[in-house]
Amino acid sequence: MGKHSEDKANVYLVDFGLAKEHLDMNTQTPYPQRRHTDFRGTIPYASLSAHQKQELGRKDDLWSFFFIVLEFLEEPLSWKSNTCKDAVRDIKQKAFAKP
Repeated sequence: MGKHSEDKANVYLVDFGLAKEHLDMNTQTPYPQRRHTDFRGTIPYASLSAHQKQELGRKDDLWSFFFIVLEFLEEPLSWKSNTCKDAVRDIKQKAFAKP
C-alpha cells in the first residue's frame, strides 16, 4: 500500500513475469544452472548477478527486495537516476562485491 497519505489508496503489485520453476518436478532436483544469460530485470533493483548476466536465483530476489526496502525507508539508491546498465553494475560492484 502507499506509504504517504496521498498514496494510501494505491496498491502496488509484484510482477512474476520472470518467475520460473527451479526444481524438476519428476526428480525433485534443481535444474542445471545456465552459465550465461541476458540481463533481466529493472536496472535500479537488479542484483549484481543480473548485471553480470549470471543465472538468477532466490538470493537475487532478496537483493531486489533489499533495494526496495531501502527506498521505502527513504534511503536513496545512489545509482537510481543512472540508466546505463554498465555504470550501475560498476557502482554496485564497488558497494557489494565480495573482497
